Amino acid sequence: MKTVAKRVVTVMSATLALALALPGAAGAAGAGLLTNADQAQLASWLDRPDLKLSLLFSKSSGDTATQFHAAVDNKGPTFSIMEASNSSGQTWVIGGYNPYNWNSSGTPTMTVPQYHRIGLLFNLTSGKIYNQIPRYDIPDDFGAVLAFNDPSSGPIFGAGADLAVDYNLNTGSSSMVSYCSNSCNSAWTSLLDNSADTSITYGRIEVYKIAAVPEPQLWQLLVAGLALVGVARMRAGRRA
Repeated sequence: MKTVAKRVVTVMSATLALALALPGAAGAAGAGLLTNADQAQLASWLDRPDLKLSLLFSKSSGDTATQFHAAVDNKGPTFSIMEASNSSGQTWVIGGYNPYNWNSSGTPTMTVPQYHRIGLLFNLTSGKIYNQIPRYDIPDDFGAVLAFNDPSSGPIFGAGADLAVDYNLNTGSSSMVSYCSNSCNSAWTSLLDNSADTSITYGRIEVYKIAAVPEPQLWQLLVAGLALVGVARMRAGRRA
């Protein structure tokens, strides 16, 4: 029985340690600027009910674009979530979805074919979502510019720039050109409130990575641990 008891303690301890060590177990959505309700909204917009996010970057005092790119470059699809205020001091939670890699190449992420245009801008406070402008065959196809990979700037979306964060991650702008709402009546206005006031001051900024495979939940790991304990007990009983 002492051997079985030791196995119980060992299995349960290992199970709990594994759960706490999982990516996203700490710093997951709901622990910072992005709430659980916000994550549910993002999952709905992407039509991904199984959407799982883990925190890649959270702006700290003194952080710049250097820290942003070091944390997020070449990490796959990400959501950039920003606490943004206009010149009147009104604040919104806004952001963008980059389905491709961020990098520091100094070049735009181009999505010429229509089926590549799956980037999003959104205002979580107002509940509005903005898709890339559909493809059309004239030279000024602004909808093709999903994002810009500037090593001296934070996240930049669109050709407007539709949403931009400067080097110090504290200021930026929004002037909608490459993204639009269903009515596409938001050109050259701010993502915050569709006004002509395109300047932005940023508070908290967080970037979340989309997990390729849904992560096991803590309770699932505990159930697995208990199953192992049961098997160990059965084997010990047979030997006795």
